[in-house]
Amino acid sequence: MSFLVESRGTGSNTVVLLHGIPSDVSWGHELATALAPFARVLVPHLPGYGQMPAAVPYDWAQVHGDLVATLAEHHADRPILVGFSGGSWRALELALQPGVGPRGVVCLSGTASLELAERDGFRQFAQALRAGVDLRPLAGPRFLARKAGDDSAVATVQGWLSACPPAALAAELEALAAQPDLVSRLKALDCPVLVRSGTLDQPCPPVKARAIAAACQRGSLELVEGAGHALLLEDSDETIASVTRFVGGLS
Repeated sequence: MSFLVESRGTGSNTVVLLHGIPSDVSWGHELATALAPFARVLVPHLPGYGQMPAAVPYDWAQVHGDLVATLAEHHADRPILVGFSGGSWRALELALQPGVGPRGVVCLSGTASLELAERDGFRQFAQALRAGVDLRPLAGPRFLARKAGDDSAVATVQGWLSACPPAALAAELEALAAQPDLVSRLKALDCPVLVRSGTLDQPCPPVKARAIAAACQRGSLELVEGAGHALLLEDSDETIASVTRFVGGLS
């Protein structure tokens, strides 16, 4: 299956923006706008998100194989992979795939390992979704560190839980919960890897970011004091500037 891919901008570098599990495909709109003047930016719609139908049954390896093929169709040679949250896991896994050969990887609020309790938590979350439980009220406290009452940010992160059908998100979370950790494999990456995380990130705490940066041959770590999981909402300008510098440095 080929995935729908939004494309904007031109340039010698191709940047691929990978949304979270879950987040809306438009999570990186402002970042894409900032990168477009000097890079070609591709935004794949993965199964169940945006304009792509859900994958039934959901096969993690098949989705990644289809994503590699889709990027090849779009001539994304040596792409710079930018992933948010679960999209960071995808970015790192793609970077390790034969033939992808990324020029660089950016992990925003990412992880490459899951403790047993975290895997169980994903499965419980999936069960609740299938039972019809409305989990959106949990999104603000979990994804946002600041309690200043930013209604727009709360509405955005609540919307992430409606970004794909509940059954599709449940299947995706269960598939991620079954994946082996990536950390021990990251030493094989010889490209630059930027890891940026909020110090108050609950879903992917700083220890996860440190582990990724330390495992990569050319990993660099940026911790954002006082920010939570949704960096492009709570630390938008600085995070966009950081990613823009990283991409520009790879030209």
